[in-house]
Amino acid sequence: MNKALSAHGAFSSHAIHSDARGPGKQEHIENIEKMAEDVIDFLKWAKETIGVELHSNDSIASHFLIS
Repeated sequence: MNKALSAHGAFSSHAIHSDARGPGKQEHIENIEKMAEDVIDFLKWAKETIGVELHSNDSIASHFLIS
């Protein structure tokens, strides 16, 4: 999983509001929620498309992807 994430590179935390900076403000929250969705979508894609296996130490990923 780490190799797949490394190959992807950084996820944008300014995808919706490019000028939002202040934590806790609505624009910042929307940006972080979008970034989280992008990470989850990528992890699902990696699991389904390239067969990346999740391990027990991938706790955040497994929370969203393993049922």
